[in-house]
Amino acid sequence: MRAIFLYIAIFTLITLALANNQPQVPREVNFRETETTKNVGDDNEEDQQEDHIHDAKFENGFLPFERSVEKINQDFNDDKTYEAFTLLDVFQKAAAADRIYFEDKIREGFNEKDLIDEFLNTVIAKKLQIDKANFELRYPQLNSTDGWNYYINEPKKKLFFRNEPGFKIVTQQIEAIIEAPYENIVLLLREADLLKHSVPLLAVSEVKNAYKPWRQLLYQRFNAPWPLKDREVWVEISGYMLPFEDAFVFSFETVQDGENWFGTKINKNKKSTEMIFNKSFGYLRMIGPNRTLFKFIINADPNLEFVPAGMIDWGIKTVTGGFLNYLIDSCSDPPKMYKERLQSKKAEYDQIYSFMSRMSRAYRDEE
Repeated sequence: MRAIFLYIAIFTLITLALANNQPQVPREVNFRETETTKNVGDDNEEDQQEDHIHDAKFENGFLPFERSVEKINQDFNDDKTYEAFTLLDVFQKAAAADRIYFEDKIREGFNEKDLIDEFLNTVIAKKLQIDKANFELRYPQLNSTDGWNYYINEPKKKLFFRNEPGFKIVTQQIEAIIEAPYENIVLLLREADLLKHSVPLLAVSEVKNAYKPWRQLLYQRFNAPWPLKDREVWVEISGYMLPFEDAFVFSFETVQDGENWFGTKINKNKKSTEMIFNKSFGYLRMIGPNRTLFKFIINADPNLEFVPAGMIDWGIKTVTGGFLNYLIDSCSDPPKMYKERLQSKKAEYDQIYSFMSRMSRAYRDEE
């Protein structure tokens, strides 16, 4: 998915905001009191996960290898990421308990463990393990107030933050109620190349590869002012519908230098400084016929040389506040160039909106 390009672009402009400003003390306010998403530990989740197994169900306590692998790969390729990593988890547990059976003849020179290990080391299995880890870390945090501090607390927009072990830069969570259908938000967030018209210093913004409509490789490069080095961003973005609620989520994380991303070799510019994105996660759900809830948890390190971490943290929060305002205003009435792009790519967006149509089913009679 080409989601959150706008935030990545605006976030990079922190390099301009840090030189002459001083941090302010955040206001003390109460945490959120209302839940907006399902709890991961809900009683019916195990039943729902069992439904996702589909054709690869246990038979006499054993899981069929061939059908399980086929179903995991099929769900991955259909952008059913949640279903795919759920079944992968079942598969791994069955393998650990020696409860995998083979319907086909095992290849000569291999044993059952060899074939199981071979599958678990495929690109698809590794990608799904990353997606699952991001989901299990971030999805429960969408409603949790534990350890978070507010920086902005307004009726339709909130920004709060915390320091997390293992990350040197503050982790943020933003929340916005946008008076627009989800289609407007998706349109604004997908068109990477149009950002150059509204984001200063953005030299390159493009999707280098799209394995599927919702699994894409984004590259951006910024011409930073002297004495800073240029910044570049390489992130993998995966988006998927949640089967247990009418919501769409996306995760993204920096890809490694030298990786072969579904045919695209990652060659990072050694003369540029890379921005690192760690376990970042977004959420979209309609809460009215023309009202969408947008949430986003992000940890991103701009790798600013010789700038204190505290100043970077303050700058990040300042830039994010500006991003929220831009997103809320622009989604209510997308700029003309986005509307023109929508018309020129009508077939593509018809497919995109069809994939996400469950989000609006509760409000179709009200529109």
